[in-house]
Amino acid sequence: MKSLKIFFLTALVAVTALFTACTKDQDWSAGEQVPGAQVYFADGVATNVTVEAETSSFEVTVMRGNVDEATTVPLKVAVSAAKVDEEADPINYAELFTVPANVSFGAGKDTAKFTVSFDRASLEDGQTYTLTFSINDAGAVTPYGYDKQTWTLSVPEPYVYIGQGFIREDIIATMFSIDNIEWEVEVYENTNNPGFIYLKNAYTSAFPYNEPGDYVEEDVYFTINISDPDKVVIPTQTLGCDWNPTDYGEFFVGTMEYGTLKNGVITFPVKGLAVGMMIYTEGQFGWYANSKGMFRVVLPGAVLTDYSLDVAYGGFRVAADNATVYPIARAAYGADVAEIQYAFVPGDITADAEALAAALAGIEDGSVKSNKVAVSTSVNAEGEEINEMTFEGVEPVESGVYSVVAIPYGADGAAQYETMACASFYVQGVGAGELPEVEFEMYAMSLEDLAEATGDTEYVDYYISYGYNSSNTVGVIFAGVDIKSLRPVILASDEIEEVIEYYGSIENYVVAYDEYLESNGKDLDYDLEYIEEYGWDYALMGGALDPETNYTMFALVENAFGNAQLFSSSFTTAAEDYLSAKKGGANLRPAVKMDAPLHKQFTSIKPISTISMK
Repeated sequence: MKSLKIFFLTALVAVTALFTACTKDQDWSAGEQVPGAQVYFADGVATNVTVEAETSSFEVTVMRGNVDEATTVPLKVAVSAAKVDEEADPINYAELFTVPANVSFGAGKDTAKFTVSFDRASLEDGQTYTLTFSINDAGAVTPYGYDKQTWTLSVPEPYVYIGQGFIREDIIATMFSIDNIEWEVEVYENTNNPGFIYLKNAYTSAFPYNEPGDYVEEDVYFTINISDPDKVVIPTQTLGCDWNPTDYGEFFVGTMEYGTLKNGVITFPVKGLAVGMMIYTEGQFGWYANSKGMFRVVLPGAVLTDYSLDVAYGGFRVAADNATVYPIARAAYGADVAEIQYAFVPGDITADAEALAAALAGIEDGSVKSNKVAVSTSVNAEGEEINEMTFEGVEPVESGVYSVVAIPYGADGAAQYETMACASFYVQGVGAGELPEVEFEMYAMSLEDLAEATGDTEYVDYYISYGYNSSNTVGVIFAGVDIKSLRPVILASDEIEEVIEYYGSIENYVVAYDEYLESNGKDLDYDLEYIEEYGWDYALMGGALDPETNYTMFALVENAFGNAQLFSSSFTTAAEDYLSAKKGGANLRPAVKMDAPLHKQFTSIKPISTISMK
């Protein structure tokens, strides 16, 4: 410590000597008198402005020494920006701000102010602007004050970080065999767009399936409009992800049906989203996304709960009299379900909103007999937890179609109507005879015949314009009543015997193929919406069939009564170089309802593979 003390003493001596020198022989004579208005900018004022969403102006204070008369002095401003794109067109930043040409002082007043105004929307987010004001009259200034003043305007980035969230994939999984993984993402709000949230780089650098080169390098904010929690929308947008720039192009997504935001979790209905690729589908949506209903966004701070519930028919119990029948249902439920209230009601109400609402109201007021049971968790031989149970109807039933309605409850006793389940089935009963036959018909035909039969030439022409034709694609009409499930496949006719030999039957092949697709996040089930509403529907299938080849389309169809039957329709594709397929080959029955509304505007090609799974 000795050396430090010596240094301190030396420094003190030096400072004392300096002070002595500075106070010797000072000249305190008055400065030169200045003529004119003696205008200068106020000193000691804050000159940094943060531009908030509502900010549109700020004031600058100017002073003067001579207050004898009213006076006006001219102003000048120079504006620059911190971030400048040298390759962009030159920007005159001064045009972004409105600055008065003069500032005026009243007689006897030593202070004046002028206002600088601007349009917040015209300023660049994240930019910093520098405005230097000066008195543009050399005769009006004073050497004893500042004739210039610089202000700094900072425009904040609009994205405000609110925390870490999670997103679960069911968009790209629609097209590719990838798992419905869930990964962490940064979540932001935008101060310029209230009601929106933004997931930073959700499908670029943060997406676990991406590798370098699969995505753009700049930040991409996946945007979701949550301003109405009951009508959540993902605006049509590119994802910044491109797995094949030559053939695919960037993925993009958009909303088909509204999603919901509840307890910090965003979900969409099955097929409530659509996806396409800029090159492969030429900027048009090509597939329904969220095909398994797995897409989910968990916002920061949300506590995940699992009140999921699925029910299915489990047969029936026959009482001791060998005549009385009680229906049985099977249930699988989420980890947070504590109780299930259920009821069996006559008819298929799964697609009847009014009947379903009436059943729920009846369960609540007691007019529909129900039962509430506590659930439990069992453990299988592998040590896995199993949340499953069966429950029996409160009252006996006759043979016929019924629906089971089940409502999950949490540990707090609150009903979780959002995840309630409903399933229809046919109770055959004792001695009721065979199940009702499946009422279904199917017709395969050329694209031209499909356009003629349905009158929807716009739908057919749309796909013809993209290379689908009667040499690689088939038109099909489905018609039926009480259809519960429809699973179509296409086989080359000369492969049918080989398939039967390997799988035992076409039915077994359809089931095996469906399971294969389901393991890869897809399925064969045809959307029955139009058949249910109008009794018929139509579509294009194939897309990659061989020309001049005989095929057979099979459909494994199950009706509401639990009966499943196989239907088939054969066709031969046109020559590859055909200009127009021969018309008149369609075997249409007169009962087809041609006066029904046309097909939904959004209808994608449903590619049915002809691969062998050997």
